[in-house]
Amino acid sequence: MKKIIASMAIILTITAIAFSGTAVSVSAKNLDEIDHYEISSCEKVTGTKHFLALRTEPEYVDDNIIGELHNGDEVEVIGPWDGKYVWAYSDKLGCCGWVNGNYIE
Repeated sequence: MKKIIASMAIILTITAIAFSGTAVSVSAKNLDEIDHYEISSCEKVTGTKHFLALRTEPEYVDDNIIGELHNGDEVEVIGPWDGKYVWAYSDKLGCCGWVNGNYIE
């Protein structure tokens, strides 16, 4: 199982480079506890008051925001969900990053 998850992290890093042109760290706090959405599913942003941040890291820090997504914007889930954040691609923003999975469905 750890080998499969490690392979997914490598694939996601390559995918991130392909989509964004820059390397973005793919990490999770505990790889043994990762749950995930269906890979390559299209989801809509919902329930945000202002915006949903697309982030470089799966944590709530102002300086890791790549872009802003609003209710109704679509993202493609392309990677693991660590219990709060999910790795996704935004066609609107033209790049990959982490979004809070509680605000997509």
